[in-house]
Amino acid sequence: MARNPFWTYSLRLYGRPGVSSACIALQDHAGADVNLLLFCLWAGQQRIALSPAVIAGALAVSKEWRRAMMPLRQARRALKPMGVDRLRGALLRLEIQAERLQQDRLYALTRTTKRGKGEAVMVAADNLAAYFRRAGIVLTRRDWPALRTVVRSAFA
Repeated sequence: MARNPFWTYSLRLYGRPGVSSACIALQDHAGADVNLLLFCLWAGQQRIALSPAVIAGALAVSKEWRRAMMPLRQARRALKPMGVDRLRGALLRLEIQAERLQQDRLYALTRTTKRGKGEAVMVAADNLAAYFRRAGIVLTRRDWPALRTVVRSAFA
């Protein structure tokens, strides 16, 4: 696969303490797409303000990926109480490969986008707000600690 700095960034951020569980909480409770959360943050750190067209394209990629990959994720989660760790591990590896493909497509949306001059954390905040608004995601008090964990880790 071609070099994708967004993928490298995502692996590093997702591996930081508390980030994976915070991302999954935002996914499960608020309906956020983890890759889109990471995409908004990565773009912000690159000072790339995601345009409405890029957000729409990212949501289309996400919708397509969810439709195709949700059965795999559901199967992996359903197997957890059955104690078939090798099979779950194989499914997880396939899911991660699919996540990489999704991130390659998201990264491609920004290849011709010019970097701005704004403060990175503010660009990231604007990207997240645009994504949440366009996706119809309304965060509750329960979601804010998880989002705070991810954003703080991204800018630590």
